[in-house]
Amino acid sequence: MEDDDPVQEAYPNNVTVKEVPEFTPTLYKAYRGFETSGTALLQAIALYLGLDEHFFDGKVHNGNSILRAIHYPPITQEPSSAIRAEQHEDINLITLLVGASADGLQILDKQGEWVPVTSLPNRSW
Repeated sequence: MEDDDPVQEAYPNNVTVKEVPEFTPTLYKAYRGFETSGTALLQAIALYLGLDEHFFDGKVHNGNSILRAIHYPPITQEPSSAIRAEQHEDINLITLLVGASADGLQILDKQGEWVPVTSLPNRSW
């Protein structure tokens, strides 16, 4: 937390990775980048909904955002029952993902169909 927000008392301090000195500052920078992007996305959504641009700002200030670095090693011999991550719901207001190097992520649409989500290589927005 960057300020004296009382919510800080409810959260433990982040863990510092001492074994790899560059890890903590690099991930902190990535976290802040995602936070900035998420705020901009929510501001755009608010405008689209006809709300004040900053409608969501207070709802995400010092929120319980998390950054998880997950690595799934390649499956070299896949059993027929292999599931990397069972279907689940994200509990956050929004989820931002870094592009993946393999297929697998799907989103369940309103019609109950699983739609693959793919990352387009070398795409600049």
